[in-house]
Amino acid sequence: MSNSNFSSLFSSLDSAATELNQVSDSVNKTLETIETKLVSLNIGFDIWFPNPINRSDSQGGAGLRETSTEYGDVIGFSHADGRWCLAHKKLKWITGFYQGDEECIYTNEYRHGDISPLSKQSRELRIKAVEVMPEFLAHCIQEIREKSQKIVGVQSHLNV
Repeated sequence: MSNSNFSSLFSSLDSAATELNQVSDSVNKTLETIETKLVSLNIGFDIWFPNPINRSDSQGGAGLRETSTEYGDVIGFSHADGRWCLAHKKLKWITGFYQGDEECIYTNEYRHGDISPLSKQSRELRIKAVEVMPEFLAHCIQEIREKSQKIVGVQSHLNV
């Protein structure tokens, strides 16, 4: 391949990377705007999206005495790095058959690492977060309403 072919390829690569960076900047601004609005609502409790935005391939076996492990990324609204923010946590799922009983499948879920601001995550995860943001915000509404109903129920039970 000649040097002129490389020059043409790198010119195209430069153009594509410039476009990606511009689009990525708009993703960051969108996330910042959403985070600012959520913080201003003074919600005061964690809300985690129940669906992972990224999930690894399963590792391990599928036999009756074996377990398999998967990792995934979940977004939420939580306290991280000393402030409320859009957040990220990595989860680990271990699945198997309880005492080898094929009728008794279990999956245990564990947090795998620290909760951190979404803004500190990879470009790929931030893009995936923006893709699910409408569903995440709908989930936030549902969680807030459920929490409010629980508080009203407790207060009425106490006759306060």
